Amino acid sequence: MYIVKDLEKKFPNVIYSSYVDVEKLIEAFQSAHVFVSPSRFESFLLTSIEAQSAGTPVIASDIAGPRETVISGQTGLLVNATQYEIINAILYFKDLWDNRKQEYSNYCQNARRNALRYDWKITVDKFEQMLHSIVNK
Repeated sequence: MYIVKDLEKKFPNVIYSSYVDVEKLIEAFQSAHVFVSPSRFESFLLTSIEAQSAGTPVIASDIAGPRETVISGQTGLLVNATQYEIINAILYFKDLWDNRKQEYSNYCQNARRNALRYDWKITVDKFEQMLHSIVNK
């Protein structure tokens, strides 16, 4: 949190927010260039799926939960949750946005495709297939 507060002071386009309602959340994900979740204790990073569904790349801690939802180097970056690595990852995406739009666009497209894997219909179908395979053993 302190990293973001420091960045918020230096860069007026960095926003730290606690709870926001669903409409504002969707708008925030759609307008963001990158979503940062530096948590060291997430079991499943639902917010990363939400961000990716808006086509927003994700920077997250390289721990078990985010490893399930973020494909490092394709849909975002998994980093050690140190101030140095998080800031470098943010600056990496700033460079992509400023200088390498196609590469940035690839991250966005990959993020959106990745989020679709978690669609409820797909998830329920997979769960039903798993149950059928167990019952039919």
